[in-house]
This record gives sequence, C-alpha cells and structure tokens, in this order.
Amino acid sequence: MKRTIAVILGSLLLVGLFIWGYDQSQKKNRLYWELNSQYRRAFEELYGHSKTLEAQVGKTLVSMSLQQNLKQAAKGWRQAYAVVEDLGQLPVTTFSLEKTKAFYNQLGDFTYTVAIKDTEGKSLSPEERKTLATYYNELKKINNKLEKAVDILKNQPIMITKETKLYSLREDLMPEAIVNALRDVENNVLDLRNKKVAYEGDFVNINPYPLGIKGKPVSMIEAKTIIKDFLGQEAAGRMILPVTRVNGLIPTYLYEVIDRQAKTKIYYNVSVNGGKILSFLTTRPTSSPSLTVNECVQKAKKYLLKFGFGNIEPTEIDKIDNELSITFVSKVGDILYYPKVIKVKVGMDKGDVTAFEGTQYYMYDRPRPLNKLLLTEAKAKKNINPHLKILRTRKAVILNDRNQEILTYEFLGELLGEKYLIYVNTETGKEEKIVRLKEFKITPAKDAETVFNYE
Repeated sequence: MKRTIAVILGSLLLVGLFIWGYDQSQKKNRLYWELNSQYRRAFEELYGHSKTLEAQVGKTLVSMSLQQNLKQAAKGWRQAYAVVEDLGQLPVTTFSLEKTKAFYNQLGDFTYTVAIKDTEGKSLSPEERKTLATYYNELKKINNKLEKAVDILKNQPIMITKETKLYSLREDLMPEAIVNALRDVENNVLDLRNKKVAYEGDFVNINPYPLGIKGKPVSMIEAKTIIKDFLGQEAAGRMILPVTRVNGLIPTYLYEVIDRQAKTKIYYNVSVNGGKILSFLTTRPTSSPSLTVNECVQKAKKYLLKFGFGNIEPTEIDKIDNELSITFVSKVGDILYYPKVIKVKVGMDKGDVTAFEGTQYYMYDRPRPLNKLLLTEAKAKKNINPHLKILRTRKAVILNDRNQEILTYEFLGELLGEKYLIYVNTETGKEEKIVRLKEFKITPAKDAETVFNYE
C-alpha cells in the first residue's frame, strides 16, 4: 500500500514538474517573441525616420525658396535626431554604432543651421549645397542597406530556435538581418566623429551626446567585488556570476546575481571605466499594492541616499503594474539639472527598489559651461502667455532642441484646466520648451493619490 502511494505521489510530482517546465518554456518563448517583435518595430521606425530625412534633404537641395527650405530643414533636423533615438533602442552589444550616430548628429546639426539661416533670410552658399549633397548621397547608401533588411524581415517569421539569456544577451534576440544591416552601415558610413562641418567660414560642432564615464578601468573580477560591496550583508548566500562584457558607447560588465532562497535573479551592469553600477533589474514578482505613492517615493529617496545620491528631486511618477516608476533629477543649490537623471522602480507591496538606472546621471556628472543669468524672473515671465496662471517658478538646466545644456526658468502654469511646464532661457528670454503634464490617479490599498507625468 505504501509503495503504491509512493508511486502515485512520484508520478504526480513528475507530472507537476513537467507542467511547470512546460509553463516556463512557454513563458520564455513568449518573451522571446515579444522582444523579437519589439526590435523589429524599432528597426522599422528607424528606417522610416531615415527615409523621411532623405526626402527632406533632397527637397532642400532642389528648392530655391527660403520658405520651403525652412520647412524642409526644420523637418529634417528633427528626423535626424529621431534616428539617433531609434538607434539607442536597439541592444547592439558586440560592436559600436558611434560612427553611425555621429553621421546623423552632424546631419541634424547642419540642417538646423540651414533652418536658422532661412529665418534670417540667407540662402545656402555653393559650399553648403555641396556639403548637403554629400550628406544626401551618403544617406541614400545607408537607406538602401536598411531597406534590404526591412524586406527580409517582411518575409521572415519569428523563429524560436535557441535558448538564450533573455535579460543579458539581448542582441541574440534581434533578427540577424537587423544586426547585419547595422554592422554594414557602421563599417562603411562616412566617419564624421570629432570632425567639424564647415558653413560660410564658421563651424557647427555641437555634440548632443553626454561625455562617456571617466575613471580608472576595472577588471571583471573587480566588478564582482563592487557588486558584492553594493549588496552588503545581502550578498551572503547569493551567487554572483559573470555573464559578458558589453562593448558599446559605454563598455560594461554584465553580472547575474542569483538568490536561490527567494528564487529571484538580479542583473547588474558595471561600467568598465570607473567601476560604477549603472543599472540593475530584479526578477522579483510584485503583488497587490499596499503602500501610497508618497511612501514609495520616500523609500526610494532613502535607498538612493544610502549610495550617495543625496541632492535629488522627484520629477516624474508612473505606475507600471504593481510597481511605481520614479524619476529623480540632480539638484545643486536652487537649480534642477534635468540631464542628470536617475530612474528607479519601487515595489508597491514591500517598498523595495526593484530596478535602478543611473547611466545618464553618471554621463552628465561633470562641470558644464552654462548661459548667463541675465534676466530676472519677472522679466522672463513677460515672455509667457499672459493668460497662463503661474503656479510655481524655479531654475532648471534642460537640453534644448540641439541637445545643448541651457539654464532656464521653469514656470509651472495652468490654462484651460491643463497644466504646463514652460522653460524660458535665462539669457535670451526665448521659450525653449513647453511640456504638458498628464494628470492621473494611482489607487493603492490606501488613499487614491493624484500625480503628474510628462506628455
């Protein structure tokens, strides 16, 4: 009888393990499919923006009308920077895209300069038209390569053909056609890194990208020690395993930390230069919220303070499933520095930090020359719509349309029931940026709270 019961229990256990294993396999396949689809869409958007940019540059070359040139150049400048953002969405790890990004950045700067000249009533010089034609021909070559990859993807279904570490080697999840196309473009694109583009005897040399992280290089073994020190007492009983070195704009070491007791994993990225923990992500599932928004924000601030991030201000909050995503920016004196941003996720059930992203904070962590504070707050306010009800004013460093850091007055205002942030240059009085705030309610187990997000 006992033997029969043991056989039955053993069989049930095997069936249970089979079902669990099948379920895990299905989840992994589903995640693979979702990521693969996501990267396809990102690549198609990149191609779409680059193709539109080609059309705008071509129209600028053809047109002799200042009004048409202004229209096309303004569109082209935005499309160029959109392509750079698209490139950042693709997880390329085994090769760099610096030359490709430099090309689009320089083209964006040049088309912006064309737009500025048009507003001043100046036509393109023969030398500038020659430069723009060079960009145009290079852009056509790039788009031809991207188009071939898009055509391949249209006729290529998503296949689950191999096991892979979904949270680490994400490049493995990109279709091969995308990887090959990007590598081909990077290897053959016109190299404009650290080069200036001439126009009418002057130069455009705007670097819309933050500086890389500086510091003494660390080894992969040293990176493990850094993670262990970061975890402190929590490192006990956890396995810290190296995954890979990621070569890119910011070289990093990727580590996997396994907590067998809690049945969770945490993935850490440590910078090769300086040994900074740039990000981490835990796989802990979160349950129903029991904490308020303010409680989560305070727990996040306390956590960040422990690691030296003291002068920070929460600026954006969003709820994703049972987690609260909070964006903090650096504050020096009475000035907010929006480029120096830290993002964290907090589980609304336990109040623990489940994800951290500090790459941009470290990349902008440097002295910077800023425009002068020539205007008083009262004078700057005169450049704002008089019908706007001003609720708050403070100083803030933001990135303008050319990704230059500028000092502004940030006015929080209300008009027709909507709230806006208006940024006015402290030196010129120019309206640099307008952001509409999206209001929504978060309802945890306690009281509903109203928060604002950027639109």
